Amino acid sequence: MAVSQMLRVTSSQRGQLSERARGRFHSELLACLRATFPAAFTQRGPTASAQFVRVGLARSRELGFRSARDVGRFVALFYGLGLALFESPRYAWARDILADEALAPGYKLDRIQRRLATGEDA
Repeated sequence: MAVSQMLRVTSSQRGQLSERARGRFHSELLACLRATFPAAFTQRGPTASAQFVRVGLARSRELGFRSARDVGRFVALFYGLGLALFESPRYAWARDILADEALAPGYKLDRIQRRLATGEDA
C-alpha cells in the first residue's frame, strides 16, 4: 500500500487541526502578555486581554504579518501601546512604518521597537 493511501486527512479534519493550532497560539500569546505586561494584564483582566489578542491577530493579518514570531511581536506591540497605536497622533510615525509595503514585516517591527526603545516617539 502506498504511503498516500495510508493516511487521508479530510478538509474538515484539516480545519479542525487548524482551529486547534489557532487556539493554542492564542493561549500562548495570552500567557506571554501576562508575563511581559503583568500590570497591564491585571488592570485589563483576562477577558479584555483576550479581546486585545483577537483584535491584534486580525490586524496582524491585515498588515501582512505571517510568521508566528512576527504576529506575536505585533500583538505584544499592540497590547503595550493599546489603541493609541492606531488612533493617537503620537504614533503616526509607527502607522507609516506599518503601512510601508516596501519593508519586510519583521523589519517594520524592528524599526518601531528601536524607535520606542530610544524614546524618539515622545
